[in-house]
Amino acid sequence: MEFIKTQLTEDEFIIYKYSLEEREMDKVIRNRINKSEHKYYQIKKSCYLKIAFMFGLVSSMEDSSCLEITQTI
Repeated sequence: MEFIKTQLTEDEFIIYKYSLEEREMDKVIRNRINKSEHKYYQIKKSCYLKIAFMFGLVSSMEDSSCLEITQTI
């Protein structure tokens, strides 16, 4: 887990820490990093995809398709 944490951006690390470790609500974390709701969820998605990729839960192809789908919503 320590290696994964080093691969996250500052905002992704904050989301990781407070969302997964501390289990704070999205609204509280969003205010902590001072991002709009849309931008917050993009960063959160990126954080979760990086973690999933590091654990081998998704391949890079699946990663790309997930990002494409979520960007059109």
